[in-house]
Amino acid sequence: MMHIFRNLKMSHLLFKLLIVISATSFARSSQNNSRNVEQKVGGFSDGGGNCVRNPSGCPFLDYYENQGTTEIKPQEIIKAVSERLRKLEFLIPIFDLYGEYNEVGLGKNLEKMILSKKWYWEPKQMNSQACLNESFVQTAKQFIVGCQNNFEVRLYGPWLRKASLQDQEGLILHEAFLAWARENDKQSSKSDLEFKVRVMNRAFLEIQDSEMLKAEFTRLYPGLKVYSNQDQQQLLDIPTIEKKSKQEFCQGLALSYLPQILQMKNSELLYEKAKASFDVILEMQAKWKVIASKKKIGANTSDDEKSWLRERGNYCSEASTQDPLILVKLNPSKLSQSCRKEIEDAAKKHFNIQNFGLTNQKDNESLLRGCDDLAMFAALSCSAIAGGSEERKKQIQMQALKYYQELK
Repeated sequence: MMHIFRNLKMSHLLFKLLIVISATSFARSSQNNSRNVEQKVGGFSDGGGNCVRNPSGCPFLDYYENQGTTEIKPQEIIKAVSERLRKLEFLIPIFDLYGEYNEVGLGKNLEKMILSKKWYWEPKQMNSQACLNESFVQTAKQFIVGCQNNFEVRLYGPWLRKASLQDQEGLILHEAFLAWARENDKQSSKSDLEFKVRVMNRAFLEIQDSEMLKAEFTRLYPGLKVYSNQDQQQLLDIPTIEKKSKQEFCQGLALSYLPQILQMKNSELLYEKAKASFDVILEMQAKWKVIASKKKIGANTSDDEKSWLRERGNYCSEASTQDPLILVKLNPSKLSQSCRKEIEDAAKKHFNIQNFGLTNQKDNESLLRGCDDLAMFAALSCSAIAGGSEERKKQIQMQALKYYQELK
């Protein structure tokens, strides 16, 4: 190969350049073979640097991109659509998607999506082809007013200033639900995903009935399981019923919630949640019925009873470690009137925050812990005022906390 270059009398620099070009060509052919693999692990980029032509010159894109752009705190975005988010949380409070249980509803899920990204007020026109929606209707004059990727959302400021309140809220909810869809709907094509987002955003505005909105949600997302109003209430009641059933079982009382427990276990939607919460108690109850049946026919059940009592003792000991109030039998008459009033006030605050609190979940949790602390101080105050032995003070304190637990 060298004699060819000598014959052509090529310069040393050109010779080096040809070698680089040859190597680059070989690398690109290898690259084409591995391009799909590279895309799977994070995409493919040629890493080009860009500048933006304008009357003042051609500023470098990396710095120009955020010139004049204003970052908006996600909390401010949430405040702008807080009423709409509360409505959606009420209409679809709980749902399962592809086997994953959401402890909060649609409104809280959208709030989480808003908090997951940076938001910008963008004064410059956006022209990303990825942000143009496909639609059946004529959209030749479609203009981008919102655009997002995995990290940020940009809203076009000049349009927002002139838009109606409905359109402003609609754009924010569109971007919030799109963020949710991008994370949870991996099966749909880009056009289908965008179509679902637009349909649901219209539904958020137009549908006021919970069951109708759930029907539209499940139509677009067949893998979604939504709960009836009755199922929703039962699901929300499971922690309370579980706690009270443990208390009754460990205190040797009849299970007052047994009909509800059996009903939940017979519900296909609630079965797994109810099963995990109540299986031990129901299994031990079934064992005791077998022992009782044997006793009726005169069989010796002494060993079986000892084994059962030992098993119950272990279960209740473990349960009381998790919650010392499980074995406490409530007797409000042991508390003074002023003590009951303090506990009732703390429980009322807890109820109001839990049901009518702030949109921000972390703030709500902090306020709820404050109510629990208030009840603890009230219980300590009650025991100190009651006086007597340390054992008596401890009993009063536990009665006050038990009273708070029952009320909240």
